[in-house]
Amino acid sequence: MKQIVLEIEDSAFESFMGMIALCPSVKVVGESSVAEVTSQRDQCMLYAIQTLRANHVFRFGYDYTWVMMAINEGLVDDYDGFRSPQAFLDYLYEIGITCQRANVPTCRCTM
Repeated sequence: MKQIVLEIEDSAFESFMGMIALCPSVKVVGESSVAEVTSQRDQCMLYAIQTLRANHVFRFGYDYTWVMMAINEGLVDDYDGFRSPQAFLDYLYEIGITCQRANVPTCRCTM
């Protein structure tokens, strides 16, 4: 069994749900205007980074490099690594760390 998350335009919602009703092996398990699809692993990473920032351990943009390096060296479980710094920055954005250069000098990421 697989579960998927879809984003459907409001105008197409009713017709899409009609098509789903025609397929007896598909069951709608929930619907929402906002999808929350972060895994527990991602929530832990977000919490860890928030804690490091709150305790002023992360003060500069390059501080995120140490996290990426630890992940890429296999020191953090459940991560395959990142092919580039941009891929890591994209991941941080996906888990809820948005960009505001004014708060973190020389960095594209902050919370």
